[in-house]
Amino acid sequence: MKESKFEKIENKQEKVLNPEEIEELEEDMGQYVKGLSVRIEEIKKELKIRVDDEKTKELKTELVDLEEQYEGLKDFVDAIKEGDHEEITEGLSNTIESMGDNKREQRRERIIALAKELSENQEGFLFSGIDSTFYEKTKAEEEEFPSLATPIDELVERFKSEGIKVVLGKNPKSGNVFILPLGSNDVENDSIFPKYLEITEGIDEKLKELVLADKG
Repeated sequence: MKESKFEKIENKQEKVLNPEEIEELEEDMGQYVKGLSVRIEEIKKELKIRVDDEKTKELKTELVDLEEQYEGLKDFVDAIKEGDHEEITEGLSNTIESMGDNKREQRRERIIALAKELSENQEGFLFSGIDSTFYEKTKAEEEEFPSLATPIDELVERFKSEGIKVVLGKNPKSGNVFILPLGSNDVENDSIFPKYLEITEGIDEKLKELVLADKG
């Protein structure tokens, strides 16, 4: 798949744009802004007919984020059309930074929402396995720097025999989420992060989503 001009620029700290690149960037960003506008209108229409429920809150949050993106990008596209190179450079930098912040915040909120839902499951979940790279790194660290934390081999055996549960940290809004053996509440010594779980066939779909979100 061909990398768009916007993606090429996003992966570089500095980029000098020639006229051809500016024209292509205008097309890419113009299409993105149009897509934002369409989605904003869709959400507004849906909000008019929805009752005040959890989905309504999610839509309102998405609407605020999209409207902020739309306003910033609309000015940016106008600057491209007018050939204001200084405004283009500044606008591109600000846009990339803003979009990155929005994505991180949306990811954090999604992790918290998933963790809250999964933590309510009192029966726990089947252990799907542990990431091999994380396991090998942890084993090496245990041999070099012994600690009071539960050894990884013992923890894996408990995951297998007891099953696992999802636990939010002391400050849920921080987005810190942990995986513990079903029979433990010792976050400090018996936990790993969701991203270190292996995704295998049969894993709970919401748990899978949490693992992927935690991986970022």
